[in-house]
Amino acid sequence: MVIVAFCFLTRPLLPNVDGLERFEGPMIHSGEWDDSVELDGKRVVLVGTGATAAQIATNVGARASRLTIIQRQTNYMLPDPKVMMEVDP
Repeated sequence: MVIVAFCFLTRPLLPNVDGLERFEGPMIHSGEWDDSVELDGKRVVLVGTGATAAQIATNVGARASRLTIIQRQTNYMLPDPKVMMEVDP
């Protein structure tokens, strides 16, 4: 399985990779997510390391038998304690 998580969510773009048309598994773009694709116990490749990819990797990594992340450049994220802070309704 390949999950593509780059480009704007409103304009899904698949990478131009030689041989991609021969890949027989499911391919999902984060902007066109398909909940019907089974992830549990699968080997998954995640292309991209932006904010969306980081969120996807957290969930998929816990479910997949193996998660490989392909990145063009390092993306740094720091924990922010305010993220889980309670807010008024």
